[in-house]
Amino acid sequence: LFSNSLDRKCAPAQYPKIELNGVKGEIDGNSVLAGTMEYMLENGVRIPEDEGRHPESLLDSTKVMYAAENGVVYAKFYIRYSFSEEFSMILPTLEDEGITPLVYTRDPNITNELISTLTAGADKIRVLKLQSSPFTDDIVYRKISAGMVTTGDKNNAINMILLSKRYARLQSRLAVTELLSMTVGGVLAVVLSIGGMSLVPSFALAAWQAAWCGVLHFISIKTFRK
Repeated sequence: LFSNSLDRKCAPAQYPKIELNGVKGEIDGNSVLAGTMEYMLENGVRIPEDEGRHPESLLDSTKVMYAAENGVVYAKFYIRYSFSEEFSMILPTLEDEGITPLVYTRDPNITNELISTLTAGADKIRVLKLQSSPFTDDIVYRKISAGMVTTGDKNNAINMILLSKRYARLQSRLAVTELLSMTVGGVLAVVLSIGGMSLVPSFALAAWQAAWCGVLHFISIKTFRK
């Protein structure tokens, strides 16, 4: 997070170890840790006398991260978590579609409890903690094989998936509607063939076609409502 703000660049940490509540490693021969207060105490890190003695009054969405070197805390970070406005607007639609977002993270502060706070108690998102080094993650190659493609940001990608689901639902409804119209049309064809076409005025046949156009219009609007 801070490498771009420092004039001095250092090599990546050696022997990194990522745990649930923090991360440790060696930098320039010094043992360095970063994580929650619990993580500091578990590793025998000394916290200055004025730190951690009295619980601070913080917002539930604000978390504290400590950094320690050679067993002594030397930095304290206050991090406030929130969703972007765009993602907050997408969440209700994801819930309607039965989609539960899964958050992959190595951040010790991001927990199911924090997510519950950010969503006002709604059980809409799951958190999966990673303890592997990001340098060992599988390489994701760029490739596209889809009927719909977006080159936008993550929110656009999610909207594309939702649009695909709506389109698939429309196709399913149209298939049922087509079978229904064929069945009704077949019955009417038999009746007209027996009773004679002259009994039905031309405007009635036009109204029949217009009615099915209206059905298609109604289904489309219901599926792709704004």
